[in-house]
Amino acid sequence: MAIAGRELRLGLRNRWVLAAVGLLLVLALALHALGTLPAGAVEATAFRVAVVSLASLGVYLLPLLGVMLGHDAFVGERERGTLALLLAAPVGRAALVAGKLLGHAAVLGLAIALGFGGAALVIAFGGDGGAAWAGGAAYLRMMLGSWLLGLVFVALGYLVSIGTRERTTAGAIAIGVWLLLVVIYDLALIGVALAGGGEWLDASLFAWLVALNPTDAYRLLTLAGDAEVARVAGLLGVTSDLALPQGAELGVLFAWLLAPLALVAILLGRYEP
Repeated sequence: MAIAGRELRLGLRNRWVLAAVGLLLVLALALHALGTLPAGAVEATAFRVAVVSLASLGVYLLPLLGVMLGHDAFVGERERGTLALLLAAPVGRAALVAGKLLGHAAVLGLAIALGFGGAALVIAFGGDGGAAWAGGAAYLRMMLGSWLLGLVFVALGYLVSIGTRERTTAGAIAIGVWLLLVVIYDLALIGVALAGGGEWLDASLFAWLVALNPTDAYRLLTLAGDAEVARVAGLLGVTSDLALPQGAELGVLFAWLLAPLALVAILLGRYEP
């Protein structure tokens, strides 16, 4: 908990984190304002329209915030000379990783609570009575899914940090990981599918290749889990069409979170500060 508190304080003093929180809030409110007219046109509640808009924002911004928090976790300590002190302290390597993750999870949670939560208050109290809260469960699921997605990229940032010796190198690789999983992966997958004319990838394999990407798993979890949200997003029935097991999206996200953390704990045991 001491390590977690330290990471939380460092995160709250980070100007990039503060800028990301402010940007998240501003963009969330702007997307809600732009989405109020379509909400009436498609007869969907404001919360459900907001889920579609904010999930499209979160899938880019939250992974970027996650890798920015995580890439400095160990290589930055090494450059400042504090990693040797931490490793010499009477604390286990797994506890060190867990403490950093708890601190960064709190930073991400605060960013999402202020950004998406602020937009939720505007939506709820700007509507008419109890009807304004319709779709609130889908919105809450989107917030929790966004938090989990951010943690996945924090863990990937840790893996980059433990494997590099300079902060600039770690930052460049972290941005590369973000680009690969958020932008390039889907484009490459679609390109392969189109190039093969449907012969290279059958429907089942394509479905699993989509779901195995954490950002796509996040989209399926937040956009296809509610029928009205899926209708607004144009994804109605997509989970049945992909023939994925129930809960596969959540399992993929947890696998992407736990696997890098396990590797970091193993590598930290061999780490030479």
